[in-house]
Amino acid sequence: MDIGKYKSVRFWHQNIPNRGTRSHWTTYLRKFCDFTGKTPDQLIEERKIQLESADVVVRRHAEVALKRFVEHLKEKYAPTSRKNAWTSVKSFYEAHELDLKFKKRETPRGKALKHHTAPENETIRKLLEVLSIRDKAVILLQKDSGLSISDILGLRVGDLKDMGQGFVMIQKHRRKTDEPFVTFAGSESTKIINLYLDLRRKGTQRKYHIRKLGRCKEVGIPPEKITPESPLFRSKTKRVKVLDYATFHKIIRNACLGLGISDFTPHGLRVRFQTTLESCGVNRNWIKRYMGHSLSEIEAAYSQPKHLFEAYKKAYPKLCVHQEIDSDEIKKLQDKVEELEMYHHIFEGLKAQSKLVGNIGPVSQLMQQMVLKNRRGEESSVLPVSTGINRNCLQKIVTKTEAKELINSGTWKYVNAWSEKEVVLERL
Repeated sequence: MDIGKYKSVRFWHQNIPNRGTRSHWTTYLRKFCDFTGKTPDQLIEERKIQLESADVVVRRHAEVALKRFVEHLKEKYAPTSRKNAWTSVKSFYEAHELDLKFKKRETPRGKALKHHTAPENETIRKLLEVLSIRDKAVILLQKDSGLSISDILGLRVGDLKDMGQGFVMIQKHRRKTDEPFVTFAGSESTKIINLYLDLRRKGTQRKYHIRKLGRCKEVGIPPEKITPESPLFRSKTKRVKVLDYATFHKIIRNACLGLGISDFTPHGLRVRFQTTLESCGVNRNWIKRYMGHSLSEIEAAYSQPKHLFEAYKKAYPKLCVHQEIDSDEIKKLQDKVEELEMYHHIFEGLKAQSKLVGNIGPVSQLMQQMVLKNRRGEESSVLPVSTGINRNCLQKIVTKTEAKELINSGTWKYVNAWSEKEVVLERL
């Protein structure tokens, strides 16, 4: 039975924003109509008459029919599918303000057949190594934003608002529930997305000569003009089309099978997003706003984009798959390397001056004293009197970096530490 042509069904569809949910629920309503032997319009007219009756049995006729229908589905359908069938038929009656009344214990309980677990960073890195740049960008964006795959595939290029420092803001409504969300993405995903968009601008079209046909064939996508209305992720067809949900899931499933990964699902990245932010102490209402979960009016009033961005930015290092070293930490490490190299040259100079070949214990003690004084910012005069420095020779004060170059040239030697950043050298 094609129930899409009935007026009551068309009206019902207007209240279901998500196309996938609409199609799914329509299938269950069609099965219910086949089970009762009535059309959707007849179900609505009968319900109106039943509610006017004084007999309780008559008034509850539709409720009894739905319970029998769900029992009928027990033979072939899982608990979650039976609950979806129950919800779809109830939604059909509620759209026409003819609600079905059930006690809480009468509602069937769905049982999840698969529990989504948050993937480890190592698992995500393995998967990223084998994916194309487009699929890699989708996975990283979901990891950063906590959005569902269906919401990500529905994004346009203009939906990403630049926040500076590699961060973008995404503010839309969820396709499934029509709930508003405000979420963000960091540099790990935005870098790959920019590379992917640049690749689309250039195009991947190549000509290959087919010997059997005696002509060339173009393979790949032609150069594309990217506008704010362009889909963020497109299919690999020549005509610009949004990347299909089923196609993307098939790509991820095949990649996981090839790598021997059994516990990864795209929805697991959504679980990872929530658990990571909770461990960072982010407000639970804010996490709901990021992920598009429902919030009361009072809760939504205290979840403004400015506060959300500050909390997200603070927690972002924990969301990263490849841990980035902060620029200040890099500078400290570079300074440490230069310091160690300088001490190595000083040690060699002291060793040569002390003329100790078999026993370098005194030189080691000397170095320890000098390092301690140098770190405290004190002027050190650590050379022993027995080194016999010629005070009439030419000496000069230089920085540690300059001293390293001069000592390597072989014309100067280390004499003493002058300050924390400067040393005294003597010409050989």
